Parts: sequence; structure tokens; C-alpha cells
Amino acid sequence: MMFVGMVHDGTIASLDSFASDYVPWWNNDRTCQNVTMCDAKGNITIRHLLSFTSGFDDGEVPGGGGGGSNATTCLENPNGNYASCAKDIYSNLKLTGSPGNTFAYNSLHLQLMGVVAMHASKTNNVQDIIHKYYLMPYGMNETTCGGGASNPEIAVCLSTTQSDYSKFLHAQLTSSVLGKELVEESEKNYTPFLVNDTVFTIYGLYSFGHWLECYDSVFGYTDACAAAQVHADPGAFGFYPLIDRTQKYYMQIVAYEHGKNYPLSGIPEYLRLAAKPLVDAVMQNNDAVFNGENAFAHHTVSLNSLSIADVNYIAQCALHPLTCL
Repeated sequence: MMFVGMVHDGTIASLDSFASDYVPWWNNDRTCQNVTMCDAKGNITIRHLLSFTSGFDDGEVPGGGGGGSNATTCLENPNGNYASCAKDIYSNLKLTGSPGNTFAYNSLHLQLMGVVAMHASKTNNVQDIIHKYYLMPYGMNETTCGGGASNPEIAVCLSTTQSDYSKFLHAQLTSSVLGKELVEESEKNYTPFLVNDTVFTIYGLYSFGHWLECYDSVFGYTDACAAAQVHADPGAFGFYPLIDRTQKYYMQIVAYEHGKNYPLSGIPEYLRLAAKPLVDAVMQNNDAVFNGENAFAHHTVSLNSLSIADVNYIAQCALHPLTCL
């Protein structure tokens, strides 16, 4: 959404602008249609980078994920030169699929988007972008990206608090910073080709930097998930924020995890599953205790959102954390 803000103020002309419109060393050839035969990087747009469908993938995990190949080792140096690192990534990695039709969950897309933003705004410091288009407009005064490092890994650099992040969620929910049209563009399904894909995505389909949630569904992205319109962007260390568009609210699970208990990082997903039906009941003004199901039972059936397998997993993680790695 930080980068979408640059479209909002006209610094970047459109979500469908090409990356090569701004970065002088980016290939501007639009004719390549087969990534195995030629260089299709000239076809990459802002929309592709923000939806992780640019075709860039380091191949570390099927379907994307990570940044551990030799071409991306510069991401491990937070004090390095951001523009040079982005150029190294661009130059040393080939596309693994065509832009707009290939999903890869990794840090490369936003890292490259950062250098597009730097050229578009004519700054040599990516932190200028972060301050102007994220921290300032959303009023996030308890948040940093990589602690202000010169070469932060944009996709994973955020250090924030639940209070500060609620400002962002509220702005996204109400379209109070960027406007309804751009917010709607940011929440579209950009990976429809994953519906029948063999690559399992635990959180659902993908939009701009977040998931169209269909958590751990063995049936894939279902009609029920599409109707629910839940947008989620789980983070590390026990953080699970979401926006429920159908019921018009946002919520966060914030369960700080660190050190020896970090293997428990799967637990907040289950806390989300357990807590959201309760939040739904409150938002719908339903009495969660006497709702007509069985006022004298020890539980309310409609709120019984965890299976015995879920509960066993949580218990096993708590008793034997290393089994959850």
C-alpha cells in the first residue's frame, strides 16, 4: 500500500505502468512471450510486482518463498546499497514464468518495486519512500522498516505494534488514505490461476501483499471463502491481522513469540480460528452464550471452530516445541 500511494499522488502514473518506465537499466522490450526463449522482464508492471506475479523466483521453495540463492545474498546485508542490491537481483535471476501468470511468494518482488519507487521519486534513500508514503500518511509513529537500515528487506522489514498497525488497518478498511478505487484494486484476486494449481498455498489466493484468506483448506479456494471476503497478512512472531469486508471490521491476533518458543509460531493461526467466530458474533450483535443452540451446554456449537486435530497440534507444540519446526 506504500507503493500504491505513489500511484495515488501521481509519482507513478498507473498500476499498469511498466517497471522499465522508471528504471533506466530495466529491459524495455515488450515483445517476449516465452520466458524460456527470451527476456520477458520488460513486460513486468507495477501491478505484477505488488501481487508477487512478476515471474521472479529464486526457486528455493516450490511456488516461491525465501531469498537464499546466491543472486540474493545482498539481502542479508542491511547496511548495503539498496539500488545496487536490487540491480544484482534483477541481473542475476531469470524469470521462471510469464509476468501476470506466475505466483512466487518471496521477497524479490517488493525489493525490485523499491528501486522502481526510488527512481520514480528521484531519491537515493529507500527510507525516504517508507517515511513519506507509509509512516507519515498512516500516522505510524511506533513503526520502523529494518530500524532505518539503508538496505532493508522490504517484504519482511516491518517492526510495529498492534496499536500502530491498527491505524493502517482502519485506513485500509475505510479507504481514508488512498481512496476507495485504489484500495479496491489492491484487494482483487491476482492469482486466479492458482485455483486449480498443484502448489498448496496455506492462506488462500493472493492480492497486493496479502492473502484472500481460505486458511488451510483441503478443498482449495472455495466459494465460501470468496463470499467471506477476508483479507489477511500474517506475519512472524505471532502476528495475524485481517480485514473482514463482508462484516466491515478489522481484527488482530498479537501474541508475541520469541527465543526458544518461536517454534510455536503456528499457534496464532489457531488463535485466529478460535477468536474470529466470537468477534463475528459481537459484530452481528448476537449473544454468544444464549443463541438458541443449547443454553445449558458447556459450549456453543457455532463457535466450536477448532477440530480435535487442531487442538492436538497445539498441545503437541506446547509440550514438545521442536516438533513444530
